[in-house]
Amino acid sequence: MGKRRKKDEDLTPQEAIAAAKKELAPYWFNSSPLYAAIKTANGPTVFPLTNDAKDLALPVLVMALDLMNYAGREALSYIKEWYSRYAGVGLQMAVIIRPTYPFLRIPATLQQFCRREGFQVPMCLDHEGLYAEAFKITKYPKVRLMHWGNVILEQDGKDWVNNIENKIHGFLRAHDPGLPLHKIFVPETPFAHDQGEMEFGKSGGTIFSLPGFQKSQSAFLVGNFKGTRPTWVDKGEVFLSGKWIQDGDRVATSDPTATMGFQSLGPRFSFIAQCLGKPGDVSRVIIELENAPLVDVFYGSDLSVDDEGRALMKVDTGKVYHALRTLPEDNREITLRFPNADKAAVAIYGVRFGN
Repeated sequence: MGKRRKKDEDLTPQEAIAAAKKELAPYWFNSSPLYAAIKTANGPTVFPLTNDAKDLALPVLVMALDLMNYAGREALSYIKEWYSRYAGVGLQMAVIIRPTYPFLRIPATLQQFCRREGFQVPMCLDHEGLYAEAFKITKYPKVRLMHWGNVILEQDGKDWVNNIENKIHGFLRAHDPGLPLHKIFVPETPFAHDQGEMEFGKSGGTIFSLPGFQKSQSAFLVGNFKGTRPTWVDKGEVFLSGKWIQDGDRVATSDPTATMGFQSLGPRFSFIAQCLGKPGDVSRVIIELENAPLVDVFYGSDLSVDDEGRALMKVDTGKVYHALRTLPEDNREITLRFPNADKAAVAIYGVRFGN
């Protein structure tokens, strides 16, 4: 017979930490697990995964992000800059990622993200939501500075960044008055801010054109939409044509004649999408403006041009695709087309609008 596996209560502190690190390793990136979120009688609590007094004495800056909106992208840029500035002066950092959609609960998604973005800050996928509960996160982004388990400062929501770095400086210099620090980080160009969103899953609240989605014998709702896109689509509503399905998180189509139309709520437009084809397949999404030609001054960072001169988004892995920017207020009627959906079906989870 093999050795009897120790029960949790039989483990030494060092063994318990090693076991927790092994269990959590798939959900931490760019470092071994730094914290464990554990269910207790009083709710989830976060514990540091170290007994080293030197490590426990380090202040920790925790940033909780939703990567699927503009505020999350802004916060990501700040935390990358702060990591380069403060990691060398004894400020530990960790990023907690909200798994907004199912594809974000897959560790490989964040592995790809870190490689694509060159992101090196320790990052944790909050796949069960325990870190959010333990850190009392109700708004994203959220930043919290802790020392010896005590909360020194925290800010969240749309005002998360207000004067925050000055406060971090004040804390660090209170412990080391001579500490050399950089000037406050000021981005070279302003970041986009969220101006609205639409979610396309069953409970997202978005109003789709008639006849809407209907129950079927499968787990999906189905819709066979007909008609011509109106010149104007009311804010918060979505016009569909062609054959679509809907589940709890998204709508999807394999119909190359399908279209989607809506009005952007801001000068910027991005959408969350994923190719549902075989590995290596790419879904092609053609983007049009209803009231004017789509010229390159409107192109977002992920948009390209196809052989016919049309604005093309190439969709592969699940992520945010940044499509349009600087749209004038009188020219925000957008249409999406899916010309190769019969070969590479595509799912649209939602859209984001920014300034």
